[in-house]
Amino acid sequence: MDTDAYNALTLKEFYIVKSKETGKPYISEQREAFLFEILRDATPFIEKNPDLYVDDRPQMIKKDVFTSGFYSEGIRCINMMNPKTKKTTQVAISKEECKVQYYNEELNADILLLKETKKKKYLREMHDKHFLLPVEIRARTPKVYPSIHYVYTLHTDNVTRYYFLFSTIQEFDEWNKEGKFSPLDVDIKTLRAIVVNTFNVNVNYKANKLFPEWKDIQKPQTNGVIINPLSDRLLLDYSLLGHIFAGTKKKSSSPEGIKK
Repeated sequence: MDTDAYNALTLKEFYIVKSKETGKPYISEQREAFLFEILRDATPFIEKNPDLYVDDRPQMIKKDVFTSGFYSEGIRCINMMNPKTKKTTQVAISKEECKVQYYNEELNADILLLKETKKKKYLREMHDKHFLLPVEIRARTPKVYPSIHYVYTLHTDNVTRYYFLFSTIQEFDEWNKEGKFSPLDVDIKTLRAIVVNTFNVNVNYKANKLFPEWKDIQKPQTNGVIINPLSDRLLLDYSLLGHIFAGTKKKSSSPEGIKK
């Protein structure tokens, strides 16, 4: 690592470019993030894209936490301007430098890029990813398989179920502070079986009032999912889930705001 790169990772204060859409560090489609040591240096960059912003208060984070946070969001490179030379330093981030135990960084990047670009290709790229599905396992009867209850909330139509999904154990733990549920790692095949099968034993979380985004899904046809309900709040109805299930480009009607 060269001197400029090392200095970029050991700054006591810095400013991170964030996305208004996600409230998280902005990630380009090249999986880059952007940092500035001096706030005024960020102004020209922000003015080119009104969907971005920089907090007025500088960040102060230890190097290992700093790199772990970026890596966990799927960011592979940090671009930072040297305030003296005005040249941009690129800092590559590798998993070896990070301290977080559970990673699902590629899925996190797909989520952020989907929200920022509205491109369906990032739905299709979720096809080979894993998710954490909260379940409640109740006391079992001897010699009988335990009953697994999947967690969902009802759409305002009081019929359509939206199952909760999490991309990381940190997101799950933040939601599951009372410790009532357990995380079940599921691939897309298992997820599809759970979402489609209306005969599953389920737990209604009764959280529909927490999601004003329901107004964007006026006539749900069948069940869907909510990814990271406390942060990303990504609601996917079954037509959008179809792109994840297929994993390849497919024709379908597109809800407003989501591009092919």
